[in-house]
Parts: sequence; C-alpha cells; structure tokens
Amino acid sequence: MGPRFPDGTLAFWRPFGASFATSVLIWSTGILTGLLLARALGPAGRGTLAAVMLWPATYSTLGVFGLGDAVTYHIVRGPERVRQVVASGLAVAAVLSVLLLAVGMALTPLVLHRYEGRAVFWGLVAMTQIPLTLVSQLGSATLNGLHRYGRFQLSRAAFVVVSAGGVVVLAASGHLSVGSAVCTYVAANVVATGVIAELVRREGALGGRPSRETTKELLSYGFKSHVAILSSALNQRLDQLVISLVLAPRQLGLYVVAVAFAGAVGMIGSSVGMVTLPQVGRVAAPDERRARVRRLVVGTVVLSVGAGAAFALVAHPLIVLAFGSSFAGAVTPARILLLAGVFLGANAVLSNVLRGVGRPLQAGMAELGALLVTVAALGALLPILGINGAAVASVLAYAATTTWMVRQARRAL
Repeated sequence: MGPRFPDGTLAFWRPFGASFATSVLIWSTGILTGLLLARALGPAGRGTLAAVMLWPATYSTLGVFGLGDAVTYHIVRGPERVRQVVASGLAVAAVLSVLLLAVGMALTPLVLHRYEGRAVFWGLVAMTQIPLTLVSQLGSATLNGLHRYGRFQLSRAAFVVVSAGGVVVLAASGHLSVGSAVCTYVAANVVATGVIAELVRREGALGGRPSRETTKELLSYGFKSHVAILSSALNQRLDQLVISLVLAPRQLGLYVVAVAFAGAVGMIGSSVGMVTLPQVGRVAAPDERRARVRRLVVGTVVLSVGAGAAFALVAHPLIVLAFGSSFAGAVTPARILLLAGVFLGANAVLSNVLRGVGRPLQAGMAELGALLVTVAALGALLPILGINGAAVASVLAYAATTTWMVRQARRAL
C-alpha cells in the first residue's frame, strides 16, 4: 500500500495510473493512425498533412495565454467559484478565438505555399479547429481542477479516439487522403468538444457569469504561466515548424514518424505532469510537499530511462515493420529523440511543480532559455545534419530546461 493523502487517496499511483493509462491509449492510437497515414500517403504526403495540421495547433498554443493552467489553479484554490471561473475563462477564450482565427487565416497561404495540391485550402479548413481546441482545453482544465480524474482522462482521449476511428474507416474504404484526413480531424474536434462540454455540465460548472475580477486573476496567472507554456510548446514544435519551411515534405514526414515513436518516453512525464499541479497545489505542509515532489520527479526519470532504453533497442525493426522501408530514415532521429524524451518528461513534472507552488514565471524563464538554445542549435545543426540535427537540438534544449528547473524547484520547496 502506497503512502496516502489525508483524504485517503493514494498519493501517487491512483492519479498517475489513470493519467498514464490514458497516455498509453493516446500514444498507441496515434501510432495506429500514423501508420495508416504513412502507408496511404507516403513520406511526402505525410509531411504535407503534418504541416497542414501543425500550424493551427501552434496558433492555438501561442494565443491561449495559459488559460487552462489558470483555470485549474483557481478552481483548486477556490472550488466554490467554479462557475464564475469557467464563465470568465469562456469569455476570454471567445475573444482569443476570433483573434487567432484572423491571424491563422492570414498566414496560412504564406506558410503552406511550398506544398503541392490543395494544401493551402486544407490549411484554411484546419484553422476552424482553433476555437474548438480552446474550449476543449478549458473544459479539461476545469475537470482537472475539480479532481475528477476519470472524466479528465476521458476529455484527454476523446479527440484522439474519435479521429482514429475516422482514419480507420477512411483507410479501410480506400479514401484516405490529406483532404479527407483534415475533414476527419475537424469533425472529431467537434465531437470531442461536445463530449467535454457535457462532462463539465454534469459537474455543475456551467451557468455562471463572467466576472471582471476573476478575469483579471485568470489573465494575471495565465500570462505568467503562458511564458512557460509558449516556450515549451515552441521547443517541442520549432524543429517541425522550421523543417516544414526549409526542407522537403519528405523530410518532415520522416521526422513526424520519429517524433511519434519517441513519444512513448515523453508520455510518462506528461502523464505525471498533468496531475502534478493539482496534487502539489493543495498541499500546505512543506515536508509533505517536498516528499511528494521527490516521488513524482524520481519516479518519472526512472520510468523514462527504462522505457527509452527498451525502445532504442527495437527502433529499427519496429519502424520499418510498422511504417514501411521508405521510413527507415526516421530510425536515427527517433533514437536521439528518445533521450530528449527523458528530459522532456522531467520538465513536464518540474514546470507543474513550480506552477503548483504559485511560481509559474520561473518555469517560464527556464523554457524561454531553452527556446534560445533550440534556435541556436537548429541554426547550427539543421543545415549540417538535417533532421538528425533537429533531434540533437531537442536534446540540448530539454537538458538545459531540466538543469534550470531543478535549481528553481529546490529553492521554491
């Protein structure tokens, strides 16, 4: 029997177990859809689809202003205000959606003009996911703040499972293409947003009115947290964004497969990180907080190293068998990214530790510094080593982030 919280729940295994099981489901489902897409589209087509879907996700991350973390934090601190927090969050999300859609629609023809076919058109269609993504994130953050772990995990998996079902149907019928895949993802986002909204409604979290004071609180915390979220997201996506702009679609297709394969390691830390903020945020006793953080961080690193070593050994046969021999070029960057995933997982936990103790800006400074490392490393390594250089840049950036946040977490605790 593991150590317990005062309320009787298991200190580590219950929330982490649910989060990790969901991450395994998401990763394995992503591998399945990635396999079907790779087989149907080939490296070049897979790269085109990746570019089309990458930019809307990036705009959503750039413009969300830490709203999800802010909602989770304030609900944990004051669950009696949940309706007001959610209503205020939705009001902010509505304004952000309009602004992000305008920016996305304007930039899409510029960033996708190198791609053949109707890439620009499908890129514009994909932009409709931006408001859906913001609302879904807000709903998931609400469930997380209320400690409804089962429903929170369901909200995480909804989009992935529905979209995977659509891809499977398209592949079985022989109609899987870039355009049909984009339409499937948009439809899946609509369904997932509806599911999440219903889960939040059942918690009685809807029906409130926005509050100016609460909105200010959300924006204040969210802006500080956004520095970390933005920098972390750019660290994780900048390599793909740059590759989509300067290398051939085939190279992006290979790199996307490498990233998906290496995600097996990163999902461990992301699973722990998702439950770290509410778990750490509600603990006041310093000794108990330090002990809990130690278990979370050490457990993440040990599990990540073990998983990384195992997947590195079988990378070549698994990738070639699953995706085909045309994707053999993804093996080396995948192995490098497995090492990056160890640091990335630790960062996911450490950043939420800092957010949980009310210091989101410190996590942001670490991620911002790592972003500078990413930019410098990509500039130096991408022209020489191609996608392998992009993978090495990720290792350097994530390692720099880990070093900084370990120091900050020690001081904060």
